Amino acid sequence: DSDSAKQITALENFISAGCDAIIVCAVDSEATKPVIAKAKEEGIAVVCLTSTIDGYDAYIGCEEYVLGYTQGCAVGQRIAEMYGTEEEVQAATLNYDLMESVIARKEGIIAGVQEYAPNVKFVADATAADQEEGMSNTDLKVVCGVSDGAALGAYQAFKAAGMTDSEQYLIAGIDATDEALKLIDEGTIYQVSVSQNPTATGKALVDT
Repeated sequence: DSDSAKQITALENFISAGCDAIIVCAVDSEATKPVIAKAKEEGIAVVCLTSTIDGYDAYIGCEEYVLGYTQGCAVGQRIAEMYGTEEEVQAATLNYDLMESVIARKEGIIAGVQEYAPNVKFVADATAADQEEGMSNTDLKVVCGVSDGAALGAYQAFKAAGMTDSEQYLIAGIDATDEALKLIDEGTIYQVSVSQNPTATGKALVDT
């Protein structure tokens, strides 16, 4: 549930169970350090996903900034096709700043967009858990989500408002979920997603 306290309890339970290895995607790397140190004292191997924790043995994952930047560049190029690079275009981000690793993802998105479309003005920023704040501006043309889960909510809000012209509006996410890819294939306003190749990542974590 992206709850650091719950995660620490789970890690403590793994240690008590005498496991040989732990794969962990830390909600809060700093808060998780003491329990990972305890795991290392017990001779347990620690493999990190997405963010690293002091004392880890191996790391697998995408660089979060690059992941966001990849989305941002695709969005920026599409905006330049739709609007050019002079007319102001209002955009919003749907973030998840509660998880430290995802902050860099949002920063990458913004940098990528503005590299290709400097006329984009980010006027709203909301957590993925509270999309109403981000969707309240009817002048929005673009929404960049740090995940498809967040962006799909924005897509539904735009659709409900009749904002369905893919030459005027653009929704982007990350994760390349089946639902997102289907909407992209259908030519909707959901036009961009970035795959993290989760199947290969999961296999690499276990193999490591």
